[in-house]
Amino acid sequence: MDLKTLQQQGGFIDGAPFKEPVTWRRADGDEVKFDVHVVRQPFGVVDEVLKTSDGRSQSARMISNCIRLGDKGQDSLTYEQAFALDPTLAFALIGAINRVNAKKSTPPTSSGVS
Repeated sequence: MDLKTLQQQGGFIDGAPFKEPVTWRRADGDEVKFDVHVVRQPFGVVDEVLKTSDGRSQSARMISNCIRLGDKGQDSLTYEQAFALDPTLAFALIGAINRVNAKKSTPPTSSGVS
């Protein structure tokens, strides 16, 4: 495979956000449904998050790196805000990150090469 084909096959992350629905069951039992925008991160960012040994939460770092709020994804959470989230909400947001990455990581059904 050459570099051009690798790029055509989606081998590089472009940073485009993907709208993803989230369902959060609050502590009082109420269910809240809303959309977030998930920004996929390139390998280097994921590697940095996973290898960091500064004692900070990897999940909170991924949420602050990947999740965007607002109608157009214009709002992001700081690490401190992500760290302070209700655990059930944080798990729902991590689920959205995982779903987007799983969808986008599935190889195309056709080669896409002409």
